[in-house]
Amino acid sequence: MDSLGDRVTSGGGRGVFPALPPGVKPRPVESLFARFAATSGTRELGALATPGSAGDSMVATFVVLDSVGREVTRRARAVSSSECEPNLQIADFATELPPGSYTVGLTVRDGAGRRGVARTELQVGPPRAKLELSDVVLTCGVPDPAGAQAMAGLAPNVGARVGAAEPLTAYFEIYDLALAANGRSRFQYEYVVRSAERDVRNWFQRVFGPRVGPAPISATREEENVGNLRRQYVSIPIDGLPAGRYRLEVKVMDLLSGEEARGSAEFERAAVAP
Repeated sequence: MDSLGDRVTSGGGRGVFPALPPGVKPRPVESLFARFAATSGTRELGALATPGSAGDSMVATFVVLDSVGREVTRRARAVSSSECEPNLQIADFATELPPGSYTVGLTVRDGAGRRGVARTELQVGPPRAKLELSDVVLTCGVPDPAGAQAMAGLAPNVGARVGAAEPLTAYFEIYDLALAANGRSRFQYEYVVRSAERDVRNWFQRVFGPRVGPAPISATREEENVGNLRRQYVSIPIDGLPAGRYRLEVKVMDLLSGEEARGSAEFERAAVAP
């Protein structure tokens, strides 16, 4: 399901239903759902952000239901200030899920009785022994140091907004890299940041007057790794990009097996303050 403020659409947009009980006022909320591999299924990350300050009393709840509506997990915690945007309060949760079909929900409630809701449908399949990439998650900077427990310190950029003077930072995981005889893997990753602005002109204008946008930003790196799992942060300087919407595209190539995997995430670049 997709959150539409105080409404939720069913899969495929076939229906729209109230997300809140009668009489409950909606609270604006942004959400992020991302998947990472686990031993027997997936590790699901759910995060929400809502306007507020450190003095506000708000509690966020994370709930997972299975295919017949049974509760698989439920967790709650107080929100905290976002490292990306001080005017946002956030909460994030993670849980491991075996193969199956799930509904994942996030709720935030404030002291005035307002509530924000976000939901998504999740299909978890069995692990596959091939090169794969997790979801690409934008972050509020890079932990220091970004080591083996990188995800434990993950600060997701729920609103996917990058300030005018900030680099673009992101996190992803690479699974099932081929191993050499010494137990090490070798891979190459390439990132490209390109405009994601929609061209709203008519077809004639698009064909005979191609829109000229900002040049893409790209880089390629080769790395050597111990084992077949790599946890990777990237920090990309985007000072030269004007305000607008952009897409970060990541391609990983296993230099031993030749396999490739891809991922992407969209974000908004803030305007430079006058």
